[in-house]
Amino acid sequence: MFTLIAKLLNVLNSDSEPKHLALAIVLAMLAGFNSIMSVFGVFILLLLIVLRANLTVFIAMLAVFSGLKLLFITFISDFGGYLLQLPSLVSTWTELYQATWFRFSELYNSAVMGQLVSSIILIVPIYALSFWLIVKYRLAMKHFVERFKIVQSLKASKFYQIYLSVQSA
Repeated sequence: MFTLIAKLLNVLNSDSEPKHLALAIVLAMLAGFNSIMSVFGVFILLLLIVLRANLTVFIAMLAVFSGLKLLFITFISDFGGYLLQLPSLVSTWTELYQATWFRFSELYNSAVMGQLVSSIILIVPIYALSFWLIVKYRLAMKHFVERFKIVQSLKASKFYQIYLSVQSA
């Protein structure tokens, strides 16, 4: 667990763009709210690979969002039941149930429907919040760490210059 936290902090302090890290957080939210062993979980994993989101951030945040799902599962399930029982949508759900893909996706289940719709609703707010937090974290930590005399002396050393040349190669 400590190595995962260390890797997460390393990624947050790296040169990775905040939008890529925020994308990994959004994909982790989608995977955490929906089952990875479902049609949507496979689709999310494909997106993770195709969009080349950061795997370390994805794994760490997947645990967080899976825990959040467990905290709010009754609300999410009630929300899904509400959506499935809306009088204006009952005929649509009935027609969709006749399709094999709809039954395979298990969207007739109130918990699955609630998880999917809740995660889709949260895509934009989670992306915006995580992007903002990553940028603020980097600004605060960079200035905080650079104030230390030891960091200033290390950056002035020859060892740091060699490190930079090896890292950029």
